[in-house]
Amino acid sequence: MDYKKALLSRMGGSAPPLNSGPDNSPIYTQTGYNNIQEFVTLNNLEESTVPPDGHCILHAVSGALNLTNEDAILHRVWKHIQEHQALYREFSLNETNIENEVISWIINKDFGSNSVDLMLSVLSNTENIKIEIYEECPGMGVVLNCISPTLAPTAGRRTIKLARRGQHYNFFKDNSVVSKIIKVCIVGRFCIWLHPSACFNSSLSVLEPAHVYTMWIRHTVKHFNFRANSQGDTQGG
Repeated sequence: MDYKKALLSRMGGSAPPLNSGPDNSPIYTQTGYNNIQEFVTLNNLEESTVPPDGHCILHAVSGALNLTNEDAILHRVWKHIQEHQALYREFSLNETNIENEVISWIINKDFGSNSVDLMLSVLSNTENIKIEIYEECPGMGVVLNCISPTLAPTAGRRTIKLARRGQHYNFFKDNSVVSKIIKVCIVGRFCIWLHPSACFNSSLSVLEPAHVYTMWIRHTVKHFNFRANSQGDTQGG
């Protein structure tokens, strides 16, 4: 049975009402940046927006990790919270409330006052990521709040950067020249994506290593031939 249907069946056909626990205020660190735009510009980043549909945290995390199967992430979240409810007691008055918060967030895209920090902490563990959250605060400029895994191993851990805009979250992606030219992705198979101007073949929905290697050779040869011809023209003139 689909896990979402199982959750609804377990709760009598509808997600439970929220019962928020005590206020858990995050610890902020000043970064020295005056605003998000300055932070983005000086760090070669780009802020990517996600839909404000109640699952912006999910969209932001999956976007930052280049993951497309968000339902699989939600499944990991639910499985994790069933096995480790006690780890998140600080976010609610009792474990039942924690379960209710998670179910309401998964099914109804609803969240209470502590659900945001709860879900960020859970996602940090399920995806083995350190989450850096940047936010503009009046009189303080850009402040940073970090959430690190408490269960996941340090090996293979990644760091993602999110932007908090009120109650909404977006994610930052690398906008450096290197990231635009070469991106290495491991999704079941090994692929290398060169910059679109270097090689783009619309007939290939997935670039196989052989195709990529061939296009890379062609682009490299073309590039050096162009430079050689340019230098020859300069010297000849």
